[in-house]
Amino acid sequence: GDEISLADYIDYILVSAEELVGLFPAGTEEERIISVLDALSLEFGELSEVDEMYLFLGKYVQKKPIIRINGKYFMFHIFRMLTNHKAILETLLLSNEKLNKAYKNKVRPEYLEERLSAILTKAFPNAIHLKNAKYQYEGQNFENDHTVILGDKAIIFEAKAARPKDSIYRGSDNAFKENYENNIMYASKQADRFETFLKSQTGNLVLETQDGHIEVKPDEIKEFIKYNVVLDALPRNSIMDKNNMEEYAIAHEVETNVNPTFVLSDLEIVADLLDSEILLLDFFISFYLSKYLMVLLF
Repeated sequence: GDEISLADYIDYILVSAEELVGLFPAGTEEERIISVLDALSLEFGELSEVDEMYLFLGKYVQKKPIIRINGKYFMFHIFRMLTNHKAILETLLLSNEKLNKAYKNKVRPEYLEERLSAILTKAFPNAIHLKNAKYQYEGQNFENDHTVILGDKAIIFEAKAARPKDSIYRGSDNAFKENYENNIMYASKQADRFETFLKSQTGNLVLETQDGHIEVKPDEIKEFIKYNVVLDALPRNSIMDKNNMEEYAIAHEVETNVNPTFVLSDLEIVADLLDSEILLLDFFISFYLSKYLMVLLF
């Protein structure tokens, strides 16, 4: 066949703004579509000043998966856009102060708590579920995100949705320490406090929850299992042995006495695979008591 020049080939694979706008329903504002495309696009030379070590870890290409060339757009890895939708969405949200605030302070925590409750309610249909249980401890009001009571076992969950700083993906110890303290340590203290509260109660206890007032018998609970749940997976090992955690704690002055932590998506996968209350309960007990800390988000 006829040879095609590089210039003609590049022009062939590029898509104009008009072509992309034409894919949207009639009446969609063209300026808005183009502004989104531009926000998700990189231009030649834009990353020339970025340290090469950070090109991948900084998620620059994941956040902006389109290349803009002479007013046209090249979507060089369209399928990666489907797997990096969270990074792409955050690129748009974080550039808008109002949306950014709502996303961090309202959308993320509400989604995490609601999704966590949905997963646990489905996974343990015969258990007592305490959703957003309110209680008083040492004269102060507190709330637990979700507790599952099955027989004489109680699994206490605390959800934390603080978004890690971008520098954590480039290996920043300061960012990791901040996220560790805000999410894992704080959630662990909350779960420990709710356990202490329940252990101090005798007889029937009525708790105000999202589903109304629920009666439980704390003195019949013989075993407490506690987990933290977060939204974001971090670039660390899947399992951190307690010895490694202690070494990290010494170097960075953080506590090692924390509860195991799940990324929400990991927890959902486990719940889907172990589609039996007994199997799932055994899973939670086994990992909680194992020699590994099982911080699955690392």
